[in-house]
Amino acid sequence: MKIVLAKPYNKSDHIQPSLGLGYLATAVRSRHDVKLVDGIKERMSVDKLRRFLKEEKPDVLGLQCYTFDVGYIREALAVAKSVRKDMVTVIGGPHPSTLPADMFDRAGSNLDYAFAGE
Repeated sequence: MKIVLAKPYNKSDHIQPSLGLGYLATAVRSRHDVKLVDGIKERMSVDKLRRFLKEEKPDVLGLQCYTFDVGYIREALAVAKSVRKDMVTVIGGPHPSTLPADMFDRAGSNLDYAFAGE
């Protein structure tokens, strides 16, 4: 299975690898092809994400979600499903841990799974 784990793009200049995404990648890397993406470092706008997903063709897209990322996440999930309808979309992080139902309300059918308290 091909998995992309991504830290969303935002206007921050604080480039720091996500330990959580690194732990997840390490846990599944022996059985799956995993790519980590730092959206801030890569300046991964939604349009750039669309091109990336078309090129990579992942089976799963996992996104780290802080509250200030919710707008981008909503767009990114819509892009993922427009690129590949059967792509499994997953979010985790502080926002879904605190307000899991909120993410499903905002993302609708574009979000398959939200992990709370990971």
